[in-house]
Amino acid sequence: KYTGGLLKLAPEHYSNKVLQVMKKPDFPIYEKFFRLFTQLSREANRKQYIVPYIMVGHPGTDLQQALELALYLCKNNIQLTQVQEFTPTPLSRSTMIYYTGKDEKGNVHYVPRGREIRLQKALVQWFQPANRKYVREALRLLKKEDLGRFFFRKK
Repeated sequence: KYTGGLLKLAPEHYSNKVLQVMKKPDFPIYEKFFRLFTQLSREANRKQYIVPYIMVGHPGTDLQQALELALYLCKNNIQLTQVQEFTPTPLSRSTMIYYTGKDEKGNVHYVPRGREIRLQKALVQWFQPANRKYVREALRLLKKEDLGRFFFRKK
């Protein structure tokens, strides 16, 4: 009754591998909450929506995981206008991994840098015309050019 029309919710990523690095719950928890929220909103006859908060460039995220996230978003017709790029912040576990490439147990994690972060962001915002060339570049690097049919199909 007191909820506004939009609820920002932070699944942050689709890949459980990335979510584990972030120390976040697995993605099915988000999906379960989403279904419950949608059902309760419908029962209350309320127009309420979830806006997912997504992050790219976080330690542990590579182009393959960004592609999986993009395909999920595309399949579910979710077009994000805002995507957070990972920014190191003092005294956080993620920042430690960003600078050292390792977590507190010494496990090595991939850390994306530079242009790859731009490509990850373009993948999850594939629908923006300015991102087409970056999406094509990312697909070429992944040797998955055939997946362009999902991102560039006529509507």
